[in-house]
Amino acid sequence: MVVFDFDLTIIGAHSGGYIDKTNDVDNIGTSVSEHFKIFSKALYANDIKITVATFSDEEAIRYNKSRSSNLIAGTELVQFCIKKSKCETKIEKVYAYYPYYYKEPKKYRALGLDKPMTNDKSYHLERIRREFFVNIDEIIFIDDDMNNCISARKEGYITFNVTGKDGFNFKNIQIL
Repeated sequence: MVVFDFDLTIIGAHSGGYIDKTNDVDNIGTSVSEHFKIFSKALYANDIKITVATFSDEEAIRYNKSRSSNLIAGTELVQFCIKKSKCETKIEKVYAYYPYYYKEPKKYRALGLDKPMTNDKSYHLERIRREFFVNIDEIIFIDDDMNNCISARKEGYITFNVTGKDGFNFKNIQIL
């Protein structure tokens, strides 16, 4: 299984966590990197599952959704970009959690946590392991944020850091 970050990894831009799908002024919807398209298509063709671990959380738009129903985040944002960029792959599931929104006991306990989640992708990766019944050594984690990569590497994941600012690119990636 390969777990990708979204902003500056799958896409070569930073969405800010959400977009207005009818007024995508920054063209986030069409910013899936060409190298991600190639790599993800090959993964899909070889039955290797792809999931996404992102901080693009639907909580960011929950209160604004009544004012503008065109705002999208999380799963809807990822799938919108995959489709609009004509990326021929399948994303099995999107894990969209921004730790800031889960600091209060009521919020983090609703996720089954006994304390606030750490400011990295540890929670996302743990959920993926549990829901897909895979071990740490069966996951490749790819992210542009070094903090997320270092945390994942310390936990035992095979980890790649996207070093460029244009999203996943075979020339701008390093293994940790």
